[in-house]
Amino acid sequence: IPVIIQPVTRPSCPPSYTCTFEIEMTNEGDATDVFDIALDTTSIPTGWQVGLAWTQESSVLIRPDETVKALFTLGVPQGVAPDTVVTFEMRLEAQNDSNRFDSKDIDVSASMISIASVDLVEQLKVQRMEVNAGDIVVLEYEIWNNATRQDIFSMRVNVEDEGNWVVHQPTRPNAVLNAGASTKFEVEIEVPQTVQANDRGPIITPVIESQRSQMVIQGAPFDALRVATTHDIALVLLSGPSKLTPGIANEVELNVVNNGNGPSTAVITPENIPTTWTWWITVDGENHTGPVELSVSYDLEHEQEVSVWLMLPMTEAAGELHTLTIQATHEGEGYDKNPSDNSVEFVASTGAVRVPSLISGQQSPSAMAGSSIYAEALLRNTGNALEDRLTVTASVFTSPPTTGLVVFFTVDGGDRSVGAPVDLMVPPGAEQTLRIDVLLPDDAALNTRFVLRFDIDGAVDENGLPMPLVQESMVMLDQQRSMEVEVARAENLTVAYGTTALVWVNHTSTSTSNEEFVLQVDGVEGWQVTCDKRLVNETGTTYELAPGHVTPQTRQHRCEVLRLSGSLSGEVGFTLQTTDGQMIERRQISFVFEQPPEDETLSTTVLIGGGIGLFFIIMALLTFMRRRPEQKHLDFEEAASEAIAGPPVSTAQPSTEVAQQQENPPTNAIQQAPSVIAGPPLPATGLPAGWTEEQWAYYGQQYLDG
Repeated sequence: IPVIIQPVTRPSCPPSYTCTFEIEMTNEGDATDVFDIALDTTSIPTGWQVGLAWTQESSVLIRPDETVKALFTLGVPQGVAPDTVVTFEMRLEAQNDSNRFDSKDIDVSASMISIASVDLVEQLKVQRMEVNAGDIVVLEYEIWNNATRQDIFSMRVNVEDEGNWVVHQPTRPNAVLNAGASTKFEVEIEVPQTVQANDRGPIITPVIESQRSQMVIQGAPFDALRVATTHDIALVLLSGPSKLTPGIANEVELNVVNNGNGPSTAVITPENIPTTWTWWITVDGENHTGPVELSVSYDLEHEQEVSVWLMLPMTEAAGELHTLTIQATHEGEGYDKNPSDNSVEFVASTGAVRVPSLISGQQSPSAMAGSSIYAEALLRNTGNALEDRLTVTASVFTSPPTTGLVVFFTVDGGDRSVGAPVDLMVPPGAEQTLRIDVLLPDDAALNTRFVLRFDIDGAVDENGLPMPLVQESMVMLDQQRSMEVEVARAENLTVAYGTTALVWVNHTSTSTSNEEFVLQVDGVEGWQVTCDKRLVNETGTTYELAPGHVTPQTRQHRCEVLRLSGSLSGEVGFTLQTTDGQMIERRQISFVFEQPPEDETLSTTVLIGGGIGLFFIIMALLTFMRRRPEQKHLDFEEAASEAIAGPPVSTAQPSTEVAQQQENPPTNAIQQAPSVIAGPPLPATGLPAGWTEEQWAYYGQQYLDG
């Protein structure tokens, strides 16, 4: 039993358009049958077209109580007024029984032509709309009815590349819009939690359909949804020290994780640590500067183990508690959406450290017999705890062995015993000065080595094992000032009248440096002393000797004592000393001169005769000089000096014994001085005319004085 169901809404189509519509059919019988569809369009005006769609079969199989739809086409000619209704007949007949049929008149009409548009609101028209994972994005569209008649629109959106995104269709009812009116509708989009930075969202195209004209109108597609980069850096404490040991690096192990949807850079810094501390970070065991690069999770490099190393100075007091915070901060654009997990905090105390060290201090650069030497050592505690486990033993060694040493040992100026352990207490960050002073004996040998040693016991290393501390300083006795003086007469006899007493002053220097000496003589008034043929005045004779510690340097002075007047007996002192007065030797020798055989003064007759003789000699010299024109340039005073005749040679001859004494010096004399003209220095013109060396030796000074 075929039944045609009238459409609830009259099918319509805009003029000049061809539209499709459906009519439902059912079988109210008890058997399945095939029904033929037939149309009678003789009653519709010319230009209208109603027929089966080209995809629709004219015979339809319908089971009992089954409803099927047949698709028809409707063509409305141009110029037909809207809402013009025409009718055609539809017949549905069973093939098994022609008496079983149904016929209905179906009304169709010409609808209005819809003129409308749909688009995003103006503020959402952007090139790129960034969204975050888990966000809900709302797109707002606006519909405009630009026709001259009222229209009714349904609305939806077409979605492309939806993926895991969820696009909700509009939920509002159809929009009834008068001519020129507009309305809005919204579309919600859910962003998945798993999206990554810069992921592309679905393409959204708005669609409205006129319920009066059946016209479908599409808006512009929207393809601006992009996933923004979200930063979420998390810091996890893997291990932190309960004690921070000064002087060594303390490691804090951390795990930094990028929970964001894009690559990120994390800057790791300890917060609020003292300025005296130093720190650095290592990644994979290597020092690292700058931020730590982290990838997204699917690249499997979004986690990184980082070690923060803390170095405390020794000035940190032992046992002090520290609350330490280490912060991981995103660097660059954007912000961390979950800053609560960006830092870790732990509490640690400062450990006790004792780090004793012994270094050399000042010491004597050299030594001299009879002087003192010293050496210092500095005992430092660079730790942060009191060092009270130490003892020190001071000792002195010599090579070759030397006796007579006097040794002093002091700790910061306080006397301590030598050769025995002395307890020490060194505060943290302090130092103590250990000093050994040694007084050297006068007979200490040159090149003796003195080793001044400090032994520290009780120190331990980082593993708790004994760590002996030793400091040695060596001082060599490489300087000396030494001389030997010997003064001897040729013979201990009475000096013959008119002769000199010969004295040998022998001097040996074994000093390690140049020495400057002064030989001074003091004796009886009226006596004259010459050494090395030179008159010794009040300032003495100065000379210098080279270093004699390898080869002794010697100097022999041949001195003569001549009595001019005064006492016949007395003592003459010979003093030999360095110019700085550090070394001095003095010797005294007694002399006895013979009584003169006659009065030493000259008579008036002798003086007159000598004067007459001198006058004739001068006249003879003047005559001789006139005969030598080449000598005219001689100074008159020089000529007069050369013309002066010396005094007569003394008739008193030295005894044979005295002569032998002069020729053969004593065996204890080292070497006789070289033979030179005795007496004071000669004038530039040499010996005066008529004078002998012996006369000049005895009376030359009187000649110069006159």
